[in-house]
Amino acid sequence: MSVIDLDVVSAAAPTARYRPWHRWPGVVAAVAALLLLLGGAAVPVERPWDRPVVLDGVPLGGMAAAGDTLYLARPGGVVTAHPAGGGQRWSAPLGEADRLVADAVGDLVLLQGVVADTGPRRVFTAVVEAATGVPRWRRDGTVRLIDRAAGLVVLADDPAAVPGPFSYRLLELATGQEVWLWGARPDGATLTPVGAADGALAGLLQRDAAGRTVLLDAATRRSRPLPDTPQATDAYGTDDGLLLRAFDDARVELVMYDWATLRPRWRVAAPLNGLLLGRCGPWLCVTDGEGTAAVDPADGQVRWQRPGAPNAPGQPLVLHAFNPAAPAVTLVDPVTGRPVLELAGWTGVGAPAAGRQVATRWRVDGRTQIVAVELASQRVYPLAEAVVAADSCVTSERLLACRSGAGTLTMWRLG
Repeated sequence: MSVIDLDVVSAAAPTARYRPWHRWPGVVAAVAALLLLLGGAAVPVERPWDRPVVLDGVPLGGMAAAGDTLYLARPGGVVTAHPAGGGQRWSAPLGEADRLVADAVGDLVLLQGVVADTGPRRVFTAVVEAATGVPRWRRDGTVRLIDRAAGLVVLADDPAAVPGPFSYRLLELATGQEVWLWGARPDGATLTPVGAADGALAGLLQRDAAGRTVLLDAATRRSRPLPDTPQATDAYGTDDGLLLRAFDDARVELVMYDWATLRPRWRVAAPLNGLLLGRCGPWLCVTDGEGTAAVDPADGQVRWQRPGAPNAPGQPLVLHAFNPAAPAVTLVDPVTGRPVLELAGWTGVGAPAAGRQVATRWRVDGRTQIVAVELASQRVYPLAEAVVAADSCVTSERLLACRSGAGTLTMWRLG
């Protein structure tokens, strides 16, 4: 395993202190003169992040990145979109938000706004046209799953806006209209989405007031009863079967059902109380604030367990330890659970995207180092050093944005 602790540029290179070229004007001038004498034999290649874009006077508020665009929640309930090259693409009145989450889906962008005031937390979801900001629809609630291929979104009702038992709704992504693939939805039934390995919707679990539960299969559009089902809070469909995280007599359990027959195959106490993350190599991962556990789909046995939580499944698996006293970003072999690269003292920014993980580390001089890890090669390279407010960076596969405490926001292209 390679351990990155202090200013490492590459996991394969010896430890070296990173000094940006602009701090060595004499060296730069000497190198430039030498290149002129040699006829310009070696010209440094400019990387996309070498020319950041700065936005000044940005008010404190939510921000999110998707694709090559940064989205900012402004006062008065306005959201603005800014391309990586600078400027403003559009402005749309979508609602007050203290925090934003963005997902690009084709020519649409799905924005979730969180209002974290003194009362109950409120969340809205809005879909707008990515190019123009023209709103398609807006509803209260939180996105649980986006089925991009089918053009569907599973929305969790906002308890403050929708009375009754907590449940989910199945919406058409482009219009926001509620759809139902199985005839009429029974009154009073609660729904639990069943995710799939490719991010699609494998089905829904429908539970009535008496506890009777049926699986609504998205592929066949059939409804099939589940025998002896505890109350499921999370569900995941795999080639191995239907895995439920459920409560039974105040105990959190994992229950695996055979997908063809829906008969229980095994039942074990959940190693952690968090959500089902999905496929981690040959295993299924469960994660919460305590860490991540890999469960064998054949028998429910825990094959490995480590501190840190991933933002998304992947290969290799990236675990983020958010302990303020000892943050770390660790690349883990999902088969064995062994770390293959560790950035001790670094904090991961978002989920891995485009085969890389961005991480930051605050220095005693008040500046923040920003690096990227190429997951395939495990190479670590510096992106920037900047004055950055705590927990104020967002990233996508093509964009990194960080805010300083003085209302200045800097964007770097990543590709």
